[in-house]
Amino acid sequence: MLKIAIQKSDKISRGFLDLLAKCGIKIDETQSRLYYKFLELPIELYFVRGLDIPTLLQNKFDVAILGKDSFLEHNLEEITEIKKDLNFAKCRLSFAGRSNDIATIVDLNNKKIATSYTNILSEVLRKNNVNAKIIEMNGSVESAIELQIADVIFDIIQTGSTLIQHGLREYFKEMDLEAVFIAKKNFQSEILDELLFRINAVISGSDSKYIMFNLEKSRINEIIAILPSQKSPTILELANKNYCAMHTLCSKKEIWQTAKNLQKLGAEDIIVSDVNLRFI
Repeated sequence: MLKIAIQKSDKISRGFLDLLAKCGIKIDETQSRLYYKFLELPIELYFVRGLDIPTLLQNKFDVAILGKDSFLEHNLEEITEIKKDLNFAKCRLSFAGRSNDIATIVDLNNKKIATSYTNILSEVLRKNNVNAKIIEMNGSVESAIELQIADVIFDIIQTGSTLIQHGLREYFKEMDLEAVFIAKKNFQSEILDELLFRINAVISGSDSKYIMFNLEKSRINEIIAILPSQKSPTILELANKNYCAMHTLCSKKEIWQTAKNLQKLGAEDIIVSDVNLRFI
């Protein structure tokens, strides 16, 4: 039985359950919202506070799902390793405030910075040789400036709406964050391997698009030259011997520009579809 501790914030717990469903591992919604057991694979999920995960990894669990911010803040890289970035619960850690005189990290010298992420912030300041005072807060970090106990905040930002509500603006981003799948170093399990096999296929598929189009054979080399795929596309014969059909994979991020470029070079009847699973 593979026991997994999951940070029970809604974005992470719901995101992981959705991911499992795409992996063909569905839950019984009648079960407790703090514990789930599955029939497809011998897996048990335990929903716990993020602050408890470091202790649980020391004693009861070998695997956990949590935000990368918690992974870094609790120095879990000392006993665990990231097996997979999970592509959900995305946000960023940034510096923010009201002043107009802060543009780079050097401008934080001699400032008071409020944060819940004291370990991460200490390391960021150390690496950049910045001398600043860290004010630890466990909640409502945005209020630190209004209360005049800090000049700057260092906090998680998703949409930025909370900053606007407090009259703050984002200075610059320090790092991107998302949910991560971690396991103790040297931990081995066939169930873990099977689960990661499925997760890799789902995430690889979600990042890809399948693109199909027709074109004159005389333009094949021009088209191949602009395709983003690192592998050769599939080329199929059509009833009209002067034409062929071409199929290939494309990154989701590149699909609009790729389709535009293909159309300029004479590609016709361009069709784009989702990729549910991609086994690399």
